Amino acid sequence: MPTDDREPTWGWFIAWMIVGAGFTLGFLGAASIGLVVLPVAIVLAVVFGRRPGSAGSEYGVISGLGTPLFWVALRSSGWTPWYPWVIVGSLLVIGGVGLQLRRRRRSRRRATGADHPQVR
Repeated sequence: MPTDDREPTWGWFIAWMIVGAGFTLGFLGAASIGLVVLPVAIVLAVVFGRRPGSAGSEYGVISGLGTPLFWVALRSSGWTPWYPWVIVGSLLVIGGVGLQLRRRRRSRRRATGADHPQVR
């Protein structure tokens, strides 16, 4: 959990999505482009992780892990079942966005003091 009390932003979420997509491309293309993409994704993760403004938007990595799977599904629609790639990619993208929305809602409630129930 982040220690930063700032509200998570969609800009940082997209930046973290790029990191997640880099991880997936790094592993899927390990024998070719992955050798270049994976180290870049690791460096970006370290740089973003040290930025205080990025705290709270790390769920973008989950969504980013799913985005290259749609490309795999598109490219493989002729020779292999494509639907598992779409299902897994959709679950990852939707899951990351859902977690980001939940974290933003909690951050807003914390900022307004609405997360503390009143004692009767």
